[in-house]
Amino acid sequence: MLARAAPILTAVALLLVGNGLLGATLPGRWLKEGIDAATIAALGSATYFGVLLGAVFGIALVVRLGGGRAAGLFALLFAGSTLALAVVSTPGPLALLRLTGGFGLAGLTLLIESGLNARAAPAERGRLLAIYMVVFYLAQAAGAALSGPAGGNLALAAGAVLLSALPLAGAGIAAPAATNSLARSARLPGLARRGTLAGFSAGVLLGTFYALSPLAAPEAPGALMAAAMIGGGDDRRRR
Repeated sequence: MLARAAPILTAVALLLVGNGLLGATLPGRWLKEGIDAATIAALGSATYFGVLLGAVFGIALVVRLGGGRAAGLFALLFAGSTLALAVVSTPGPLALLRLTGGFGLAGLTLLIESGLNARAAPAERGRLLAIYMVVFYLAQAAGAALSGPAGGNLALAAGAVLLSALPLAGAGIAAPAATNSLARSARLPGLARRGTLAGFSAGVLLGTFYALSPLAAPEAPGALMAAAMIGGGDDRRRR
């Protein structure tokens, strides 16, 4: 099982190191550039709106392009928008860049989780999910802990994200059957009302934490973020 999943777990580690670096770097960087906390929170919301769009519409790109090419496209969107943050300092363009990065992040996550699901027999999926979550949070915590000068962080994060596309492209992830994911998403609240409400509430709390908690420890944001992730991450995948 682990041998089959190793390339995808490698992609998880690289992607989450990059994402952890960004999470620990950007709020403090923006605060030093004179952006207030409310605007920083809005920029965090832009990121998660991009994740939402990627979760709903990214599947269409995977079906159209295939898993390998889609992985490259999603990684380029994430990495390119990350590098562009180094030369942009006004909220509007920053929000667009973070939305683009969120879309790429969601697309890569979609491929990762689809690939893992396809590589495990039903009896193995719980164990593989547990391994995935350990890699997920350890890598994100490591990325946060490695944060240093902001400019270097952006380059390292972009490089890690780009590298994550290589094992995904070589993993032979098959494109799923075409589906109307938007229509299915619209039906979800009616099918699982309590679950939808719980997920939304958790998202509000966690989004606030990830967007603003680095501001609470401006001298060591990476240590704070890493400690929180190692201490439990979030509950969105415990099912």
